[in-house]
Amino acid sequence: MVKKDKEALEPRILKALAASRQGPMKPKDLARTLNLPTEEYRTLKRLLAGMVTSGTIYRVKGNRFALPNSLDLVVGTISLTRSGDGFLRPEAGGTDVYVPSVNLATALDGDRLVTRIESRPRGRSPVGRVIKILERARTRVVGTLHRGRRFSFVVPLDRRMTRDVLVPPGDEGKAEEGDVVVVDLVSFGEGSHGPSGVVVEVLGNLSDPGVDVLAVAHSYGLALDFPAAVM
Repeated sequence: MVKKDKEALEPRILKALAASRQGPMKPKDLARTLNLPTEEYRTLKRLLAGMVTSGTIYRVKGNRFALPNSLDLVVGTISLTRSGDGFLRPEAGGTDVYVPSVNLATALDGDRLVTRIESRPRGRSPVGRVIKILERARTRVVGTLHRGRRFSFVVPLDRRMTRDVLVPPGDEGKAEEGDVVVVDLVSFGEGSHGPSGVVVEVLGNLSDPGVDVLAVAHSYGLALDFPAAVM
């Protein structure tokens, strides 16, 4: 099946799932509903897997598929507050979803994810819980390194990232106490454990000239080198 045919099939899948009276549908049920020939069944399954990865549809028990809103799921981008709570902006539009810090799992500010609506308080935003991360907004953090007896940790300069980053022994590089460093995240944490990472660059002390500018540039992924023609 060519790309054009795939693009035409996706909206048909969404329409079939929206109209389903039996709830979530198995791939064979979808193929039958869409009148797909046998030779296109594998393509259908690959397309379904891609739609799950993107958050367009959701897979439930029994290898069945459904639209997120039919399962009280909301797909969107999370924004964290300084207090550590979050608000999800739904991609489909509508009211933001409030996600308490205890319901964020490993989500970081800017992540694209799926939340399950847990309650709908009258006169307030619905309350949700993160159940799946679709896309990570960041894999790198800039912050101040603090050395401890057993391990070091980095306090992010971005106040929207409320969890410190653990740096295992030996992964601090040449960073000294109080240095501003760039950390590549190797884990986003799990349960009560926070994220962890490896120091990949030491920018210097925050009071040193130019370090504040470097910190901002690395935080936002801004280019530090320019082609000769630009210069």
